[in-house]
Amino acid sequence: MEFKIQDLAVMAADINYYPALGVAVNKLLSSRDKIEYEIALEEATKIAIGYENISIASKKDYGMSSYLPGMPLWQPLLFKGKPGQRDMLLESAVVELTRTKNIVSTIVQGRDTSVDEFINNGEWQITVSGILSTNEPRYPLEEVIEYEGWMNQSSPIEIEHELMNKLGIYEIVVLSETLTKTPHWNLQAYSFNAKETKPLPLIIDLKSTAPMY
Repeated sequence: MEFKIQDLAVMAADINYYPALGVAVNKLLSSRDKIEYEIALEEATKIAIGYENISIASKKDYGMSSYLPGMPLWQPLLFKGKPGQRDMLLESAVVELTRTKNIVSTIVQGRDTSVDEFINNGEWQITVSGILSTNEPRYPLEEVIEYEGWMNQSSPIEIEHELMNKLGIYEIVVLSETLTKTPHWNLQAYSFNAKETKPLPLIIDLKSTAPMY
């Protein structure tokens, strides 16, 4: 069976195929050491999720930069397992953080602007994108199954991530997820939305407890 170039272009568009990604994946599969593997993984991730990333290692004083929220950052993300559960490292995680302050605005007659009451800074909303990959010529099925186990977890996920930990984020709750169609690739693109969470403090009122005899 023969195809014209136009036919192949239509087929490639239908399956979201990008030649540049094919080159990046070939580099990934032929990597000879961990350094080459990480460079190829970053390149493949940039192409797969559609935008450039900013390496956290190349940015100084990132914790003091007020413009970082909303900026995608390339940095590994670790899901920390509970006792008996294995940790999972997302090597190619691209993290985007946003949050909105909770402010109650009251309209006052005769005043052009509202009266604003600050409630709190609001919760961090977190978007994570990346790819699950392997340096073997196969679909990363085992990695996808392990990843889905974390996505289906009903309790908060404890995380280790340099920037988020600096911002006081140590646990997240997954709200939604997407596995992008990537046929004929030795990788699986993913993304999920989450929010920060903190343990609810337990306050015991000793005065209201019954006396002990």
